[in-house]
Amino acid sequence: MPTAVSPPPSTPNRGPAEAPPSDRREAELQQQVAELREFAYMAAHDLAEPLRTVSGYVQLLARRRAARLDPQASEWLRMAVEGAARMQDLLEGALAACQAPDRDARRLSPSADAVAAALANLRRMIEQRRAVVRCGNLPAVLAEPALLTRLFQNLIANAIRHNPGAAPEISIEGEERAWDWLFRVADNGPGIAGSPVPGLGLQICARNVERHGGRLWTARARGGAVVCFTLAKS
Repeated sequence: MPTAVSPPPSTPNRGPAEAPPSDRREAELQQQVAELREFAYMAAHDLAEPLRTVSGYVQLLARRRAARLDPQASEWLRMAVEGAARMQDLLEGALAACQAPDRDARRLSPSADAVAAALANLRRMIEQRRAVVRCGNLPAVLAEPALLTRLFQNLIANAIRHNPGAAPEISIEGEERAWDWLFRVADNGPGIAGSPVPGLGLQICARNVERHGGRLWTARARGGAVVCFTLAKS
């Protein structure tokens, strides 16, 4: 007599397959990042207009009433004007960082031209602090020209602003590597090293670099500090 074979145990109906926890967590993080980016863009956009109003009236006051103020009041007014200008740079950088990368906007751009434009924008700060900026090899790179100028401008301004010395010294040089370009912005200030990149200004710079397929980090150097960043070749 043949042996009876019991039917296999029934499998409970589990419904549609669920995504692994790691995939769900990654999707949640991406959603949070998108929401934070949207919030940062709206906040920066909404703050830009009142800041322009404040900056405009402070500059108007500086032009029309500076001669009537005592030296201390004039210094306070100067600091207010410069502070408003720095805040404007941060907001513009934040707006640019929140935008999606536009690969079509990138083209071969001389980094020497971007540095020259940045130095022209920072001429007043450089003259007031008697800063010296030396440039080495500056290759042409694949980048969005406006963002490349702002990147160098923010790095140079940051090096001057956080240097308590009487005459900040900054050197900028780049080199071509197999898969990317490497740039170093070194200064003779106290500097700061480590990861993650500290400070909102440098975080905006890091985001700018990431838009170009690179990364940014800080390091210590003899007699100062250096900010290094890479830009992808494609």
